Amino acid sequence: MMNPRVLRSEKLSAPDAMRLEHDEMRAQLVSASMEAGPIGDAARRVARLCVPHFEQEEKLVFPIFELLHSLALGDVQREAAAVLPLVSRFCARHDRLHRHHKSIVSAIGALLAAAHKEHNREIATFAQRLWLHERTEDAVIYPMATLAGNYVREALGLRPRCQEDRKTRRSCNIAASGQMVN
Repeated sequence: MMNPRVLRSEKLSAPDAMRLEHDEMRAQLVSASMEAGPIGDAARRVARLCVPHFEQEEKLVFPIFELLHSLALGDVQREAAAVLPLVSRFCARHDRLHRHHKSIVSAIGALLAAAHKEHNREIATFAQRLWLHERTEDAVIYPMATLAGNYVREALGLRPRCQEDRKTRRSCNIAASGQMVN
């Protein structure tokens, strides 16, 4: 049966596990940002990029996953359509989020280099985890958000609007009107 909280509320929220991972990353960024020298400088740059990016994902991408358990069970009720505007907004902003990831990954590379140069294993390990987190979002989370939206639309008898381009493996843009833009 579909999550009763979803049925009562039009506002979906990010699953705790996803939000908590971002919370942990933010806390580690704060800690790394307090370091002196090149590590602190690099960590502050990563934080300036990551913190607003995390907030966007928590509002735009992660709430889609609240329905995932129900969808996996094949329980797609009419109320699941509440996720579709969110999926459309995600698809419309996908390219921008992907560009943010590229900038973040570059900044993480600088943090990792500074950590290696300073022989700071703790910061290097954190930088590697953060890099993996960003790669997982590109390779799994973003495509899964698209898939969840398409699955809901198909289950409700609607035409999928957000598809991945097979050549670039990136989602297409959707104009504000909801029409597909290539």
